[in-house]
Amino acid sequence: MEFLFNDIDFAFRGQTNGIAGDLSLSIDEPDALAGIGLDISLTAKGNDIAADVSFSDVLLSNLSGLAAGLEPLGGIDLVLKGTLSGNMTLPDTIHSLELDIGGDAGTITLEQFIPKPLDIRTLRLKAKADPAGGRLELSQLSLSLGDSDSGGPDLQLNGVAKKLDGVINVAAQTSLKKLAIDNLADYWPAGLLPGTRDWLTQNLKTGTVDEVSLGINMDLPSGEGGTLALKKLEGQIAYSNLSVFYFRPMPPATGVTGSGSFNQQGFDLSIETGLVEGITLKTGRVQITGLDVNKVALDVKTSLNGKASDALAILELPPFGLDKVIGFGSTKAGGHLTAEFGHFVTTEIGIVARGNRLSRGCQSGTGICAEYL
Repeated sequence: MEFLFNDIDFAFRGQTNGIAGDLSLSIDEPDALAGIGLDISLTAKGNDIAADVSFSDVLLSNLSGLAAGLEPLGGIDLVLKGTLSGNMTLPDTIHSLELDIGGDAGTITLEQFIPKPLDIRTLRLKAKADPAGGRLELSQLSLSLGDSDSGGPDLQLNGVAKKLDGVINVAAQTSLKKLAIDNLADYWPAGLLPGTRDWLTQNLKTGTVDEVSLGINMDLPSGEGGTLALKKLEGQIAYSNLSVFYFRPMPPATGVTGSGSFNQQGFDLSIETGLVEGITLKTGRVQITGLDVNKVALDVKTSLNGKASDALAILELPPFGLDKVIGFGSTKAGGHLTAEFGHFVTTEIGIVARGNRLSRGCQSGTGICAEYL
């Protein structure tokens, strides 16, 4: 590969056992690097070299054809600027690298990981590498996603990657704020917890994830033929005004607001508020399990408050079938109903009811406990 430079300005001075100096230049060729500006401060003592490089106008997609392994950069349409500092011993031993870069609006297209191109408003990245020790530390990755008109979520990521026994272990923490549920499928990486992804994208409609934080530990193959091994995943989530289909064909709960935790197996969520067809959902708990084995089970424990006929019309639907247990349906109910209930999808419902209108067909045990007012 041949290089052509212009606007070269340099000054070097001799030191004991070496030299030090500054160099600035602009690259003309090869075409992939054309227009990049470099400012370099260099100190060399014997075979040991320390350098600080400032760069600008680097279009990542142009770098994809420079060397094997850089092909994925072809989908990253971002112009970057920043600094790179490093220490090495000639001819080829790199001791340390430190990177600090920023970028403005652009797009990222990585079809093997992300379902559709991502719009980027701003980017900031800080990282340190110890190539000899096989360690990479990402101290900051900040992404403002979405276009400049409609906006989008803000992503923060930090972590450490280490090469150990033929695999690359990655331990990372990430947080995402202001994610519209309508866009969840666009940001969920392909192949990451597919069971969880399917359930959430099929059953959550509208609303906002106000903030989600995630800790993850996984092993990546360091060569060809390996597979990703997810060792740990857990996090916290806060959400507001969601529409959730808990039990189809029941209508969705709307305006659902709350928070909770999650891992590979499922979610443990608290409900602060919500509505189902005009019936108020009060404080409750939703546990979703079996997402890792595609055998989803839900345990919903909450309270209903509203017109008796409306509440019973909901509870008549599968999987509850309350009218078959108590012997009459919602059309014969009047007044107001306050009910507390819990239900496992994989078990039968037990019914405990009190009050002169709901005293028929009762069973002992836990499940639906209702007081008819």
